[in-house]
Amino acid sequence: MQLNNYFIDHNNYNCIDFYMTQKEDGKANELLKAMTKTMTRTMNKILATDDVDSAVDELLHDVLDMYKAGRVFIVYKQKGKVFTLDATAKGVTPFSSYIDDNFNWQDIWQKAVEDGSYVMIDDTSEMDESYAGSRDKLIAHGVKSHAAVPLKAERYDVVGLLGIDLLDRTYHWEAEDLEWLFNTANTVLMWRQLKVSQEETLAERANSEDILERMPIGLISYDIDGNATRINSKALELFGFKDFSVISNFNIFSSSLLCDRTKEEIRQRPYYDSFFYYHHGFSPAEQPNVPPGSRTIRIDTRYSKVYDNRGNLRGYLGAYIDRTPEAVDNEKIRDLDDIISMTAEVAQIGYARINIMTDVGFATRQWYVNNGMAYNDQYRGLEFFTSYLHPDDRHFITEFREAAKCGENPKLQALVRVNGKDGHWDFQKVYSVVTKYDPDHNVVEVSAITQNVTEQIALQQNLIEAKERAESADKMKTAFLASMSHEIRTPLNSIIGFSRLMCRKDVTDDEKGEMAVIVEKNNDMLLQLVSDLLDLSQLESGSMEFVNEEVDANVLCNDVAMSTMLKVNKGVKVITRCEKPHLVVKSDRNRLSQVLVNFASNAAKFTSEGHVEIGYYLISPDTVRFYVEDTGIGIPSEMHYRIFDRFTKVNSFSQGAGVGLEISRAIIHHLGGEIGVDSEPGKGSTFWFEIPISKS
Repeated sequence: MQLNNYFIDHNNYNCIDFYMTQKEDGKANELLKAMTKTMTRTMNKILATDDVDSAVDELLHDVLDMYKAGRVFIVYKQKGKVFTLDATAKGVTPFSSYIDDNFNWQDIWQKAVEDGSYVMIDDTSEMDESYAGSRDKLIAHGVKSHAAVPLKAERYDVVGLLGIDLLDRTYHWEAEDLEWLFNTANTVLMWRQLKVSQEETLAERANSEDILERMPIGLISYDIDGNATRINSKALELFGFKDFSVISNFNIFSSSLLCDRTKEEIRQRPYYDSFFYYHHGFSPAEQPNVPPGSRTIRIDTRYSKVYDNRGNLRGYLGAYIDRTPEAVDNEKIRDLDDIISMTAEVAQIGYARINIMTDVGFATRQWYVNNGMAYNDQYRGLEFFTSYLHPDDRHFITEFREAAKCGENPKLQALVRVNGKDGHWDFQKVYSVVTKYDPDHNVVEVSAITQNVTEQIALQQNLIEAKERAESADKMKTAFLASMSHEIRTPLNSIIGFSRLMCRKDVTDDEKGEMAVIVEKNNDMLLQLVSDLLDLSQLESGSMEFVNEEVDANVLCNDVAMSTMLKVNKGVKVITRCEKPHLVVKSDRNRLSQVLVNFASNAAKFTSEGHVEIGYYLISPDTVRFYVEDTGIGIPSEMHYRIFDRFTKVNSFSQGAGVGLEISRAIIHHLGGEIGVDSEPGKGSTFWFEIPISKS
């Protein structure tokens, strides 16, 4: 495929596929195999080693080896900084050596990164004078042939390109080369941004751990079985430990430091306050046998349960404070409740404890925030809390309360909606259990934890919608490729086959005439298909052009009728019916003709007898309705609402891409009109559109 320009828009690549020869198909398959092999190997390496840089370097060298190039490079700008990745043949200067902080795109690259087009330079010495600057720079670097593809990732503020330099020869670049390089480049960019995201996540995690490390209280993390997993420096200082190894085998549920009741309360309650005496500087295992006179401290502690995003218990967090008189005299310790409240505020976790027999209890500040209440309201009872819930969710609370009163020891875990500050419903998870059951003394105490998960729910919904959109787009792409493959091959096979027959000497002139008619008909079909594809491409890119001019409605209908006469089956009449002897409409004549011709062509295709009528009439002083009526096969009522959708056909075996009516609808809507169809199976169809007579 010869190109007369240095650029090709990769978005229109499918529109020129039908020009590919068998040789080019072989090259495409070869590139596809090479790409599959390269991507598989590099992806396996990333999965096995997590070494993105090494995998990217191997991928670039694969491209270098495949084209026997001198230099393959990626250059991109992100947040004002320039980044380069390159692979070079032996003795070749890397592209990165030409980069500095004042780097600017060359003029040929500027167009590529702005328009998303490919750069294809077979021979740098033959470049136009309009690109003299780029030509001289390329030649100065020993480049004889050059190609580049754009990189763009708006989410990461990235713009750049992948380039390949051939230093020892010229080369004729094909669209398949550039498409393969484009996919390779953007895969590299995806991996690089993935690595950046991973590094940012690790940095955030390290920052969180650093915050815990600097907390002014001792903190020890335990897994779900009670084994110690982490200790901060304040806890090491508090207990007099050198490092974590001193308590690496410590378990809160098997330790003699805690009584059996405390262990059970830790398991049952969302958090539990306790205290114990500890011999400073000795390990937990050494506590029973410390020498007399050793320093003993009182440690107050709060054990809190830790949950994951799904509400599953992940483990426990122990917060420890030295409450011995000498420690209290030396420094003022922040209230442990404030620390827990700060943590709860960040995680949007609220806590409440209520005696449901008397409706008396207390709650944390975040509990009120989660439920859309003001903290100065204080606790007003379960009924007051329930009134803030969505009516459909209130039964969770009432059913739990009644079951708790009956001694059934229920556990509540539900997602409910509460009044949000902006008038919308917020989502929150509720976990509630019975923590004390003593009905003889009028006590049935329940503890409840609430967590605002509105943002998580919204994110989850966005991910689901994005997944559905991606799946829908993939299905449409597959359907489009399958349809185009069939629709292009059918007329091409007829053209090629009958053209060959016409060249045979044993074919009579009459037979050649009939074959010529068939070839011409299939030429028209192929031309219409290409036209529809180009219009569809313009429609999707928003670049379809419209010209506002005066249109003679009568002439328009007569012209369409004349062209339709050549398409209808034998015996079918073509009629025009114009309400006015003369009517001028202010609109785009070519686009109106395109829609009417599409209507009329469909009518001619599906009408074997009767007539095809083309005309217009006024439905108001300012609006005219154009229509094409036929006596063809008609359309079932269930297809009326989707007949204008992409790839929709009444008869799946009929010729056509199934995009003409979609294009027609887009044109009429752009012209400020409406489009529709009236039809009954076996009685024919009337396709129509209404537009303003005068459109500014």
